[in-house]
Amino acid sequence: MPERTPRERFPIKFYLIAMLFIIFDVEVIFFYPFAVIFRELGLFGLAEMGTFVLLLLVAYFYIWRAGGLDWEEEGSIRRSVSRTILERARPTERIGA
Repeated sequence: MPERTPRERFPIKFYLIAMLFIIFDVEVIFFYPFAVIFRELGLFGLAEMGTFVLLLLVAYFYIWRAGGLDWEEEGSIRRSVSRTILERARPTERIGA
């Protein structure tokens, strides 16, 4: 049992960025075996690694655009501002008109 309460809590964003770092760091480990047996794999291995890198880049850019890598709350502000702009741009239905 803890003897006292912690001074401050870590924000959830801290843990999210830590998990993303670990995920992408583990993915980079797969480059080493590819580099070791590159000549044996030939063109098929190159195509497979190209697909792997492409999927990693797509995932990275998706997380980046979604604001998952923003340390501060600016990303959520950006999303809420863009959501407000989209809601204002939509034609609204008038009740009773």
